[in-house]
Amino acid sequence: MTQKPLAELRKAVNQAYLADEQQLLTELSAALAGYDPVSVGACAKTLVSAVRENKKRQTALEAFLQEYQLDSHEGVVLMAIAEALLRIPDSRTQDLFL
Repeated sequence: MTQKPLAELRKAVNQAYLADEQQLLTELSAALAGYDPVSVGACAKTLVSAVRENKKRQTALEAFLQEYQLDSHEGVVLMAIAEALLRIPDSRTQDLFL
């Protein structure tokens, strides 16, 4: 799976920002028709195993999450900021917010 450029992801979020929720739910429900819980579980197991094997090699994100755990006051504040940031439709306002 290739990662989309940030500008493309922001555009998708902006387009979905005021979308018809009922239509989105219908489309998302239809997309679940091919959901295979066995293969999803196998993929999750593979990912968890890979992370556990590399636990000595800590990424910047892991170090950040370790420093500001979600059960701390700082972690809760950071999650609130992250959620608010996702709701801001344009990058200029996002930059001002941060």
